[in-house]
Amino acid sequence: MLFSVSKHAHKQHFSLHCLHSCVSEEVLEKHKETCLEVNGTQAVILPKEGTKIKFKNHRNSMPVPFVIYADFESILVPEERKEKSENPEDESSTDLYQTHKACSFGLKTVCHYDDKYSGEYKSYVGEDAALVFLKTVVKESFRCREMTDKIFRKKMVITPKEEAEFLVTRNCHICGNDLCEDRVRDHDHVTGKYRGAAHNICNLKYRITWKVPVVFHNLRGYDSHLIMQEIGKFKMDVNVIPNNMEKYISFSLGKNLVFIDSIQFMTSSLEALVSNLSPEDFRIVGKRWKGEDFNLVTQKGVFPYEFLDDISKLNTEGLPSKDQFYSSLYESEVKEEDYEKAQKVWDHFKMKTMRD
Repeated sequence: MLFSVSKHAHKQHFSLHCLHSCVSEEVLEKHKETCLEVNGTQAVILPKEGTKIKFKNHRNSMPVPFVIYADFESILVPEERKEKSENPEDESSTDLYQTHKACSFGLKTVCHYDDKYSGEYKSYVGEDAALVFLKTVVKESFRCREMTDKIFRKKMVITPKEEAEFLVTRNCHICGNDLCEDRVRDHDHVTGKYRGAAHNICNLKYRITWKVPVVFHNLRGYDSHLIMQEIGKFKMDVNVIPNNMEKYISFSLGKNLVFIDSIQFMTSSLEALVSNLSPEDFRIVGKRWKGEDFNLVTQKGVFPYEFLDDISKLNTEGLPSKDQFYSSLYESEVKEEDYEKAQKVWDHFKMKTMRD
């Protein structure tokens, strides 16, 4: 795992050749002198011409018992602008003027088999939001694992009709290939229901992954950076699938948690994804909000991100003025209809402060 700041708040410097971390640029330069000679260049072996990739990890297509859906909100702390260097090589392509610090989170644990085992919606506001979030999901993962071990271990229930189908079925319901003498009855260990005839080896591999996925939309581009600032405080193994040195496709914490990015599977904004859903599709949100409440919370809203540069501003009374919604990143002001919608939401839910 690579991250530009260590758990002791010191900047790290990485060799792009071997990914070794150094405590300073001077140490990194000395490392480079011997790095190529000692480590050589990593070789890439390509598959033979005509080779075809075939899906084999059928267990990855199984629904997991529990999923945690989560999101962060941040304050944007202004940074002092540095004077430009006379040497262009010393300049970064990124002009840092704000630092994002997590100030709140919300999460919901969902059981896909029986909603009575789903967790209550949890939220938190505070400067230690990222740390509290990790403590919360670790505790929640233990709850999910305990319930999975105690409740979801059912023996197979098969009807006479299903037994007859098992005897004549020609293809494995898991891999689709022909069945021979090694056919077995495959069943769902969560519900006990018979699923179909399968190869013995397919049946043994077709097992539920007991890790609890924690799903963020745009984890790779945003939320992972907030989490990584605190994850080193936990004495648990961290395994990373990197996209590059600073962005991670996925990472796991301990034996029970794996963090994934829903944007990897649904490459669109939340606004676009939500617009394609009917009211009946909001099964979780629809249980908590009804009528006009539901209509308002399922619409795309606006937020004065740059106004919120200190956590104390969460106590600001009243909706901030239109000019406070200006975005320096996009160099744009809030549209009149969007601001009116924000005011409508504020009044409808009788909000008092930004914390609400």
